[in-house]
Amino acid sequence: MRILISILLVTAHLSAQAEIFKQTGPDGIIFTDQPDQSQPALELRAQDLPALNQAQAPSIKPEQHARKKQSRPQFIYSQLAIIKPSHDGIVRDNTGNVEIKIAITPELYTVHGHQLVLYLDDIRVAHGSSPTLQLTNIDRGTHTLKAQIETVQGGLVQAAPSVHFHLQRYRLGQ
Repeated sequence: MRILISILLVTAHLSAQAEIFKQTGPDGIIFTDQPDQSQPALELRAQDLPALNQAQAPSIKPEQHARKKQSRPQFIYSQLAIIKPSHDGIVRDNTGNVEIKIAITPELYTVHGHQLVLYLDDIRVAHGSSPTLQLTNIDRGTHTLKAQIETVQGGLVQAAPSVHFHLQRYRLGQ
């Protein structure tokens, strides 16, 4: 086993000492291990050789980037927020009903397949086009509301900041 490792090390050392020749031809500059007798020998160091497998990102000029942005339609809503209940607000309702109001500007692009989706504690509870919703029989305690605009296929278009609210209900025996 030691002999095999020794042979491999010697072979690797000898191949590392191989000469590399630079030749200029009709196809441009090439590097080879065969000398060209018509050109003088040139000694190259490793830093003189071109790097392999280095992909560079294509450079995009600012005007090209602006054209790309303008070419595809943008459906960004300038306002999307849950305005009722207020963040960290208290809702007092013994039946557990909570009215939700969402501010959205401009109106929902339903012709493009956009819909308003409401999540209560990360569970999808409602979807549609109305910015006013009524949730019923919600348990007392602290809850998190999220409103998102999604496509019919489920792709996210825009999300509103989440809102935490506290529902207070009387319990029997109080």
